[in-house]
Amino acid sequence: MYSPEPLSSASDAEKTAYAFGVLYAHVLQTTVTKDKLTTLALDQRGDWQHWKWVVSALDGVKPRSFRLTDGTWLFAAQTLGVRESSREPGNRWLTTLNYTYQLQANEDNSSWIVRWCYSRERDGELLPPGERAHIHVNARPSDYSAGHFPDLHLPAGRIAIEDLVAYLIGPEIGCPAISDRANEVIDEAREIFAQIQGRAPSLAR
Repeated sequence: MYSPEPLSSASDAEKTAYAFGVLYAHVLQTTVTKDKLTTLALDQRGDWQHWKWVVSALDGVKPRSFRLTDGTWLFAAQTLGVRESSREPGNRWLTTLNYTYQLQANEDNSSWIVRWCYSRERDGELLPPGERAHIHVNARPSDYSAGHFPDLHLPAGRIAIEDLVAYLIGPEIGCPAISDRANEVIDEAREIFAQIQGRAPSLAR
């Protein structure tokens, strides 16, 4: 979640969502891409306690992939929303409702290689922790015959954008870092989130 303190108003929720978006974009734009990332309100017509935002590179209002420094592409979209704490009824916090991170060979989303996914809820109901995060791999082992391998939901832990970026600039992928402060920026972002997580109560029911 990303709320230093419980949210108390529409302006508080919006300010917190955009602060998250600024940090998210800063991590990506000082490490692996020069593309623009934007925070967009999805629907603010009703009660602010049900508002949502998406953080991504955008084609109009639709998330799109963006070019990385090594010539590959990444689709990275994160949806934020306001949710009530189970431990402190009445207190509301900004949290991640879902994300998709998809490493691609080119701009076409069908060229994806590996996809990291997280969904907090399905049809408004909280998913069990073991079902929330998973990986898809666009490959098929030669001796695998039971179904379509890329469709399998391989269990995984939740991954933060700074952890994905650290992997992308690491030795296995080797994306050239845009800034010589890339590792420092990643560490700073991790520390910010760790401090927030340490103060905020659980949203799990």
